[in-house]
Amino acid sequence: MSQSACTALTAAQKHTLERYCELLPLAITTIETIGGGSARCMLAEVFLPAAVQ
Repeated sequence: MSQSACTALTAAQKHTLERYCELLPLAITTIETIGGGSARCMLAEVFLPAAVQ
């Protein structure tokens, strides 16, 4: 997750997530600020065939 997403979580939310995985917050401020996206958007981008666009 991004550093800004991690910062937005409460301590209880972080604790719950840490029961299942290790949190690895990364700074992606350029993408979030200029690109208008998030880590989720970067991973879940949908590529539609040209005919559908």
